Amino acid sequence: MRKWLGLALAVIVLDHLTKWWVSSTLDYQEFIPVLPFFSLVRVHNAGAAFSFLADAGGWQRWFFIAVGVIATVIIVRLLKRHAREPRL
Repeated sequence: MRKWLGLALAVIVLDHLTKWWVSSTLDYQEFIPVLPFFSLVRVHNAGAAFSFLADAGGWQRWFFIAVGVIATVIIVRLLKRHAREPRL
């Protein structure tokens, strides 16, 4: 389980580093072409995917934090339970 927690931590750190780099390097809506079909663009999304709940008034941030925390607790409990099971 430590291997997976380490991988999750590495992904989170990489995510935060790239967000920090983009916010300190690019202006709003500025882009950097990476490949002919892929560019890095600085945008802001107050909601979820495709601006879902973007105009909800602020409560959605706490809702998504709660969903993330609950999902994390469930996944960690499942991983711990699975680690105690005998291997095939």
